[in-house]
Amino acid sequence: ISLGLVGSEMCIRDRAIAIREGKNPPSVPAIPRADAQAVLTDKAHEQLALEAAQKAITLLKNEGNLLPLDKSKVRKIAVVGPNAFDGVLGGYSGTPRYRVGVLQGLQNLVGKEVEVKYAQGCDVNTAREDGIAEAVAAAQAADVCIAVVGTTLSLIHISEPTRPRL
Repeated sequence: ISLGLVGSEMCIRDRAIAIREGKNPPSVPAIPRADAQAVLTDKAHEQLALEAAQKAITLLKNEGNLLPLDKSKVRKIAVVGPNAFDGVLGGYSGTPRYRVGVLQGLQNLVGKEVEVKYAQGCDVNTAREDGIAEAVAAAQAADVCIAVVGTTLSLIHISEPTRPRL
């Protein structure tokens, strides 16, 4: 607003949606960047983005120094949750050149040395509960359970009365 790029009547949410969708509604002026492709593919920028992501990770509690996981001590890992497979990104993330979900990233990391069992559990977009028993069983049979939960952008934009109960 202070730079005059966005009018005070324009909602920040409109700008966020415009950025996510890669377009600018009339109320949102375009902010052109001729070197956008060069910036997006630059290794230095990629390294900076990786460092920012690593520093932004917040670990609330590392009870018993469980993390980082030790492949010599962990034989079975359960990955549960509806967002483990897809690599869900936030609304400001755009379209990445490559994307790896938590499940695939973990499988890539541990290889065949550690068994990784996936169970979806619930569904983000519905009140479906038929997968919860499978997720609980997978968690109970594992040495470690990683729950990947959250929401989706489609649910964020649904009004409260029509949002499914999760």
